[in-house]
Amino acid sequence: MWRTDPDRKAWKQQQEFNQRQYRKNPQAPRVVMLPVESIAVDSCRLRCWNVADWLRRNGWRVTVLPAAFSRENRQDIISREHAQALIFFGGVGPHDDPSMYGDLPVVLDLDLPRYLADRWRAQLENMATMASACVASSEHIAAWFRKFNARTQVIWTTTPEPKKRPRPRPADRKPVVAWTATGVDSDAHDLQLVCEASKKLVERRPFELWLSAATLTREQKRELKQAGVRARLLPAMTFDERVATWRRAAVGLQVSGPEQGKLFNNALTCLAADAACVVSYASEHRQFFRDGENGRVAAGLEQWVDAIDELLSDAGRRSTLVDAARQDYLKRLTTPAAGEHLDHLLRRVIREHFR
Repeated sequence: MWRTDPDRKAWKQQQEFNQRQYRKNPQAPRVVMLPVESIAVDSCRLRCWNVADWLRRNGWRVTVLPAAFSRENRQDIISREHAQALIFFGGVGPHDDPSMYGDLPVVLDLDLPRYLADRWRAQLENMATMASACVASSEHIAAWFRKFNARTQVIWTTTPEPKKRPRPRPADRKPVVAWTATGVDSDAHDLQLVCEASKKLVERRPFELWLSAATLTREQKRELKQAGVRARLLPAMTFDERVATWRRAAVGLQVSGPEQGKLFNNALTCLAADAACVVSYASEHRQFFRDGENGRVAAGLEQWVDAIDELLSDAGRRSTLVDAARQDYLKRLTTPAAGEHLDHLLRRVIREHFR
């Protein structure tokens, strides 16, 4: 029944919280969340479990069913919880079929363009059509949703509110530039751009390049070495591990845009770690990042090199951009922001279904 120990621990904690909350507020609205992945997966923890915890603390009774639960487990718990709505995160599991769970309003949430895979496209099209509402992590995914469901809303992936600002402060950091692979098809293209920018940047100043979860080709290794780039290969890390590492980096890079499915993936790490951000010229990045105010936005290779060079060379400028980004991050990309959006959406869905 259990896939991982983190799922077991999270399930026990939420059940204890729900019992205490029920005694205080037996009339709390009830929603059941059905993620397709384990809480150990960053996107599942950030979009599902963390937001569920925020909703609980703001008057909801929320039950998250770990991905390993069978159809019978799910049906039994949904019935006992007297759920008023269901949210499917991912929508590609073997039991992600709303018809299995009675006449309840359904919300479908996607943070990746899983519909690009032939084996999942028909299932997701059917779920999107049946859903009372759809939630997308980016406008790119929302555009696909709207082909099947006009009730589509973008809610960006967010992180927990940080308890304190990372140390060392941005102005005191060594010249380190950080990037991580994210497991999407664009990783090879992104890594090549990072390598090309690094070879040009090292002609202007010494710095260290940190690459997490990246696989350099033999040619890339040779070219970086010949150019004099000091590259440090780091293992794949969880979001929390990346933040703990990136807090020593001066600059972080977000190359791919939402077209590749990972909006703000690396940028979220940079924002949480107080590393200055350089992001691609994707339209949705520019809804958050204002070039020269709270980060740098780059299009061509030369712009990437110039932007990174500026942030490495001017510690005061770097600190100013990081401070501005911090304010926007706390307001727009932490869990309460996503929780408030989802709260309003769920209340409307439940109200309209049961009126």
